[in-house]
Amino acid sequence: RKVYPTGIPVLKAFHTDYQAKVSSIVAADFTLKVDCTDMHIITQEMLPKLEISFNMYKESGFKEIQFLIKQSATIKMQLNRVARNTGLTNAVVVEL
Repeated sequence: RKVYPTGIPVLKAFHTDYQAKVSSIVAADFTLKVDCTDMHIITQEMLPKLEISFNMYKESGFKEIQFLIKQSATIKMQLNRVARNTGLTNAVVVEL
């Protein structure tokens, strides 16, 4: 598990790394699990970055995308809203 701090250069590094890894598999055969357990709240500053990532997940064509969170109604609602707004219809928020 890689942890990427926030910031645009790091976001680009994450996207490059992600695309390199995903291009070597048939994504439709897999479920992508996104570890969001350290996420506390989605701020307005984070929103555009998350939307870019959600669109990238959508374009990858995974069978399902699971966002793993600690139990939090707020984070669950926020992630579901970002998924809905980006058209990510195969996303599920899983509370651990």
